[in-house]
Amino acid sequence: MIGGGLLVVLVSTITPYSEYRLHSVELFQGELPLGALAVLVVVLLPLQWILGRVRAEWRFSEPELLFMFVMGFAGIMVYHIGMMGLFLSMISSPDYFASPENQYDTYLLPYLRRWGILSNANNEMAWFYTGLPPGQSIPWKVWWGPLFWWWSFFVAFLLFCGALTSILRRQWFDHEKIGFPQAEIPLALVEGAGERRGLCTIARGRAFWAGFALAGGILLWNVVSYFSQIWPTIDFTQMRPVVIPLGPKLGGIGFCPDPVVVGISYLVDTKVLMSVWGFYLLMKIQVAAQVTLGYVKTQTDPWTTGENLSGWQTLGGLFGIVLWGLWMTRAHFKAVWRRVWHGAKDLNDGDELMSYRLSVIVVPVSSIYMVAWLTQLGIGIGVVLVFFVALVVLVIGATRIVAETGMPLVGAPVTAQGITMRTFGDASLGPQNIVGLAVTLAAFRMIEGYPMPMTMHAARLGDAASVQRKSLFVAIMIGSVVAMAAMSLTTIWLAYHGGAFNFGAHHAFHQMWEAYDHMTGRIRNPFPWDWKLFAHFGGGAAFVGLLIFLRQRFGWGLLNPIGFCTATTFYHDSVWSGAFTAWAIKVVIQKLGGLSLYRRLRPFFIGLVAGHTAAGIVCLIVDWIWFPGVGHDIRTMIYFF
Repeated sequence: MIGGGLLVVLVSTITPYSEYRLHSVELFQGELPLGALAVLVVVLLPLQWILGRVRAEWRFSEPELLFMFVMGFAGIMVYHIGMMGLFLSMISSPDYFASPENQYDTYLLPYLRRWGILSNANNEMAWFYTGLPPGQSIPWKVWWGPLFWWWSFFVAFLLFCGALTSILRRQWFDHEKIGFPQAEIPLALVEGAGERRGLCTIARGRAFWAGFALAGGILLWNVVSYFSQIWPTIDFTQMRPVVIPLGPKLGGIGFCPDPVVVGISYLVDTKVLMSVWGFYLLMKIQVAAQVTLGYVKTQTDPWTTGENLSGWQTLGGLFGIVLWGLWMTRAHFKAVWRRVWHGAKDLNDGDELMSYRLSVIVVPVSSIYMVAWLTQLGIGIGVVLVFFVALVVLVIGATRIVAETGMPLVGAPVTAQGITMRTFGDASLGPQNIVGLAVTLAAFRMIEGYPMPMTMHAARLGDAASVQRKSLFVAIMIGSVVAMAAMSLTTIWLAYHGGAFNFGAHHAFHQMWEAYDHMTGRIRNPFPWDWKLFAHFGGGAAFVGLLIFLRQRFGWGLLNPIGFCTATTFYHDSVWSGAFTAWAIKVVIQKLGGLSLYRRLRPFFIGLVAGHTAAGIVCLIVDWIWFPGVGHDIRTMIYFF
C-alpha cells in the first residue's frame, strides 16, 4: 500500500509538470496511458530486477506488483481529459474571460452556480492565469469549497463505476468470455517477475527485446533531432501520416501505425480487428459519397465527429450494442437479485470488487447523489435524467469496446451533452439548462479516460493473477483520491507560480473557451430540433441489430458490430491503421505458421509496447534536463493541434 501510494504521488506530480511546465510527453493519453505502463516498465520492473540481485528477500510478489500498478493506473486515469484534465480550467475561467465580445455577462454568468465556479472578485483567477504578483501568496481559501464539491462528485462517479463493474464482471468474464487484450500487457510483464531472478518471463527471450529495441529505437533516434535540426526523423504520428487520397475535393485518410496500437492489436481476434478498420473505411466512403452527392449537413455539436449525421448513425449502433448486452445479461441480473435479497448460494460474490449487496446499494445512492448534484447546477430534473442515462450508456459502451477491441483510444461519436441538447432542442432547454450542461463538460466529455474501463481491467488482472479483487478496489479508490488531490493542488501551484496562460495545453486550458463560447452561441442562436439526426440514429441501431441477428441466428461473424460504434470519431482515425497493420500481420502468420508461430511472436509485440513506453520516459527526461519549457511531445497515438 505504501509503495503504491508513493507511485500515485509520483505520477500525480510528474504528469501535470510534464504537460504544463516542461511541455513534454503526455503521460495520460488513452485508455492504457503511457504513464500507467511506465509505472511497470520504468519503475517497478527495473526495481524488481535490482532487488533480485541485491536483496532477493525484498522482492515484491506478482500480486503486489499488480496491486501497485493498479494504484498507479487509477491515479493517471483521474487526470485524464475525461475528468481532471479539463476540470480546473472550466471552473476558473468564466469570470476572468468575460468580455463585451463573448457576452458572458449576459448569457453565461447570471446562470452559473457559485458553489462550483470560482469568482475573480479580488483577482484570484487573474493571478491563476498570469501568475502571482510580488508579495502575494496563493489564495487557497477560495479554492477549497469548489474543490470539495467537485471531488465529491468524482468520488461518487468512481464508486458508481466500481459497483457497476462488480455486477457485470461475471457476465463479461465467465459467460461471454470477453478477451480484454489490454490486460494481457501488464500480466505478461509481471509474469515470472516474482521469481528469484526478478526478471519477468517474457523478457528472458530475444523476441521481446527485438520489439523493445524497434519501438524504443525509433523514439531515441528522433531524440537526436532535438539537438540537431538536420538530423532525419522517423515519423509515424498524426502530424506526419502517409495520406491515402480518396479523390478530388475529398481529401484523404492518414495511415500511421503507432507501435502501441500495433502491439495491443496483435492480441485481438482478427475478426474484431477487421471490424475496427473495415467499418472505419466504410464510414469514410459513406461520408465521401455524401459530400459528392451534396448531402445536407447538420450543425455540429462540440467535441464530436466532424460529420454529425454519420456520428449519430454510429451512436445508434453504440446504444444498440449496450442495450443488447444488458438484455443478454438478464439471467445474471436475476441471479444477482436472488443473491442480494434471498441469500442464494448459487452465485458467490466473495471475489468481486465489492459484494453484490453493497453494489446494489452503491449504484442507486451514488446515482441519486450525482443527479442531485447536477440539479444544483441549475439543470432541470428531466434534463438531468436524460443526460445521466446517456452518460451511463456511453460509459458502458466505451468499456465494452475497450474490452473487446483493445483500442487504446476510444471516444463517443456524440457527447452526453450533445445527446441531451438534441433530444430536447436548444430553444426548449433555455439558457439555464444550456449553461448547466456547459459546466458538466468540466467532467464529462468524449468518454475517454472515464474510470469504468480501468475498474473492469483491474478486475481482469485480479482474475488472471489470483489477486483479491476487493483489495484491488481499495487500491483504485485510494489511488484515485490521492491523485485527485495531488494533481489539483500541483496544477494550482504551477498556475500561480508561472501562469496558466503559459501551460500551452490545448485539451485543458484552451477548450474551456470552445465549451463556453459554443454554448453561449447556442443560447443566442439555438440549434433547431433536427429529425435527421434521430433518423440516422435509428438507422445505425437497426444496422447493428441486423449484424447481431446474423451472428446469433446463423453464426455469421465476418463483421463484428463492435467496430461500427466509434468508426466516425477522430480517435478512430488514430487507431485504425495500427489495427489494420496488426490484422495483416496476423493473417500472414496464421497462413505460414498457425498458432505456434503466433505464440512465438507474441513477446515481440508486447516488446513494442514496453519499448515505446521506456523510450517515451527517456524523451521526458531529456526534455527535463535540456529543454525545460520547450519540450517535445512524442505524439503517441494522437496529437491535439
